[in-house]
Amino acid sequence: CWEIDEKEARKAVPKSLSIESVEKQISNSAGGQAHACYSYKCINDTGDMINVLVDGKTGHQMEISIT
Repeated sequence: CWEIDEKEARKAVPKSLSIESVEKQISNSAGGQAHACYSYKCINDTGDMINVLVDGKTGHQMEISIT
């Protein structure tokens, strides 16, 4: 369940990234637990696509990956 709104979750995305889109999704942690997340599709300053997952309950970054 999402306990924070998208505006609050956005604060966990590094300022150096340009957000292209956001969507809600369920993601599994390394331990296999399901988490409600916000998935941010971003671009960095060199043009790489970066995906940032933010926990929809705590607002903390869960994962950053190059896509």
